[in-house]
Amino acid sequence: MGVHPDQNDIVPPDPRVRTAAITVTAAGLVVGIFLLSFVGRYVAGLEDLVQQNPEEAARRIGAAIRVLTWAAAVPPVAGAVTMASIAIRAWRAERYPPPGARPIRSVRIRTGPAARRLAALAGALALMLLGATVVLFATLRDIERWLVTLRGM
Repeated sequence: MGVHPDQNDIVPPDPRVRTAAITVTAAGLVVGIFLLSFVGRYVAGLEDLVQQNPEEAARRIGAAIRVLTWAAAVPPVAGAVTMASIAIRAWRAERYPPPGARPIRSVRIRTGPAARRLAALAGALALMLLGATVVLFATLRDIERWLVTLRGM
């Protein structure tokens, strides 16, 4: 039926993994807030430079956007790698969560087709996260092209 023969078979949460997830999330938020604050001040400082030397201002804005893009790409790529790993392990084992998994919350064990559906869902999520990252870098490329045209003006 897709559910483990023992209906009460549950993988309990791992408190260390939960603590690590909360810590990484909180640290990411602090770093993100700091980065946005820094970029805000950086861009505000470029206002005078735009009038004096537009080419140098465009170069500096491009550098700031590259840094932000790479920083923004880290979480979705990390999430995609994690989801792909879970998907592959669950698909091969025909068990979700895969053997050895340490979830952040209690999870009922699923086997067979139900496990494969969850594995496929995890794989689809990994692909969507990677797709979003590709879109992010395509947008960076377009912004850089636009900045190049500004330098030529």
